[in-house]
Amino acid sequence: MLISGPKYQSYCHSVAKPFEQKGHIVDFVFRPPYRGRLASRIASYYAKLTNNDGKIEIDRRNSFLNKKTTNAYNAELVDKINETDPELLLIIKGERVRPSTIQKISKKYNCTTVLWCYDKGARFQNVVNGAKYYDYVFSFEPSDKNDFKQYDIDCKILPMAFDPNYYNTINIKEDIDISFIGRMHCEYRKEILEFLIKNLEEYNVQVWGKAWSLLNPFQLYEYKLSRRQLGNKINNYDIEHNTINRIYNRSKICLNIHHPQSVMGTNPRTFEIAGSGGFQLTDETEQIKSLFDVGEEIVTYQDKNDLLEKILYYIERKEEREQIGLNANEIAHNKHTFNHRVNTLLKNVHI
Repeated sequence: MLISGPKYQSYCHSVAKPFEQKGHIVDFVFRPPYRGRLASRIASYYAKLTNNDGKIEIDRRNSFLNKKTTNAYNAELVDKINETDPELLLIIKGERVRPSTIQKISKKYNCTTVLWCYDKGARFQNVVNGAKYYDYVFSFEPSDKNDFKQYDIDCKILPMAFDPNYYNTINIKEDIDISFIGRMHCEYRKEILEFLIKNLEEYNVQVWGKAWSLLNPFQLYEYKLSRRQLGNKINNYDIEHNTINRIYNRSKICLNIHHPQSVMGTNPRTFEIAGSGGFQLTDETEQIKSLFDVGEEIVTYQDKNDLLEKILYYIERKEEREQIGLNANEIAHNKHTFNHRVNTLLKNVHI
């Protein structure tokens, strides 16, 4: 089989492991990284001024800055299929696979094609226009089901998961009060974190994730001047799985703030924190309520004031936090690994 998707955070490899354990031979074609972050930043400010927020995600990915690498990626995908003749092609995310590419693969090659969106698929033109050419379409986001239905596409829901090779409980000192790991992609996250930092000055709040570049004057202004208090709490670099796992185990409270694209769905962070045995405070989604026992395995908040109140409550109750974290860890390892998701996928896909 052939898996194609982003290389970051090793998600493709985590998905591949269960297939390999079942005896499948797996090969990869990795989606290239995006170029033009400064141009994207300028465009995002323009989008806000013109009330065009949301479309910028699509426009950036089809911009001339990424056209050359997108062409090369699509050509490599076809060449790899021609070379390896896979039984199954699994595309993860799929926003840079052109509709003409997947149409060609579906017509010319005798392989089952599967799309698994772990960004909201309906946000992206290539996904919306190309989904009809896949044999099967899955998404982590339940609202995609209705969005795709208007295009006569049957979208099945397949939640995200975690890799137990990376995320597990370890015996380590809790020396971080509140942690958040993730990029500052949306205003909502910044506002929540700023509010907490302002109201929790006596606590150790730490944020990890790439937020600014020295080459980007917009980001430097934001985090060094207009949002200096938040910028001082950010460890401005990306970290790999084992370090993330250690941070979750070191944290009294692991904060999870979903991107607005998670209308109903649940992000990978939800499962990774649970897999680490961390105590998790997260904004509530419909999917979370169906996958976890809220209050027993995970704790949700409704708004920033509710979040602050729950942080102040739980940070003083170590035993209660630890029990909820252990409960989450058990359910995550029993029901929410990539192995569980691959088993579900294979029950629905005929190869």
